[in-house]
Amino acid sequence: MRLTFLRDTSDRIELENRENESELLKALESAVPVAFGGKWGDKLDPAFVNDMGRYRKYNYDSMRDLYALIRNKLNHYRELPNELKEALGPVPRIRSIFLDQISSASD
Repeated sequence: MRLTFLRDTSDRIELENRENESELLKALESAVPVAFGGKWGDKLDPAFVNDMGRYRKYNYDSMRDLYALIRNKLNHYRELPNELKEALGPVPRIRSIFLDQISSASD
């Protein structure tokens, strides 16, 4: 259920126009320094970070890109290398791993 929420949120955020600097994007992006204490990519396993850049480049200062990463990895979970699938566990665990790694940044 929570993964679906994150995926749906990502889809909604993608509809926002970056050029017009929507209020939604401003509010979302302003939370990054407070939420993560830096770049969110620094909070993830290096093997995962290495894999995630194979198809798309992510901006580690952008909440929009973090939501896109979660959505993309959820939608393409079967395409991940086996060692990453083993590290992440079954799909329901992906959410907790993302949230645990990222929330530990604020500790």
